[in-house]
Amino acid sequence: MDKPLIILIAAMIIAALAVPAASQTPFTNIKFRVIDNPGNENPAGKLTIYEKVCEFDYEPKVPSGDYWFGLDTSQLNWDALPDSMYKRLNCKEHVIDSQEVNYSVQHMAWEEIFRYKIVRINYLGIADSMTIVFPILVKSFVTFLDLGQISFTPGYFELTGIIKYSTNTESKKVSFSFPTDHRWESMDYANRKIRIEE
Repeated sequence: MDKPLIILIAAMIIAALAVPAASQTPFTNIKFRVIDNPGNENPAGKLTIYEKVCEFDYEPKVPSGDYWFGLDTSQLNWDALPDSMYKRLNCKEHVIDSQEVNYSVQHMAWEEIFRYKIVRINYLGIADSMTIVFPILVKSFVTFLDLGQISFTPGYFELTGIIKYSTNTESKKVSFSFPTDHRWESMDYANRKIRIEE
């Protein structure tokens, strides 16, 4: 067999083997729906959601040694992130003129910070807001997080310790869950751990 033909066949085999690997891409989906609190005396005339997604420009620590499929937990101190880390944040904002969030992107969300500021304007034209902030602490090639239906509650809320993570070392998957009976209690400014501009 001619040498050029052998090289061509070898190249075709390598390309064929590479296709399945290339077709696998990380994926993130975060969704929830906001409803007006039935207890509000003045019903909402409009709800607008301001989405901000931030990621650090740095090399994260990966204890497993496997960046893509290792089930690593963030090594950052989320209770007291230093100013040097905030300076490495890159954020993108998006306005959602809807009561529903369905963030879908081919990207891994590990150590990213999500901030959703929900602005409610009632029929009297008075505005108030509900801000939800949370990081993704456990690395997963595919991330699905459904916060369910959220009843609009004015205030600031961090979900860092509320979102639960369950890892399966055999399937290399992480399950994300959020309690359906979560009580939305606003945090005082002094108790906030994550300092993302609203």
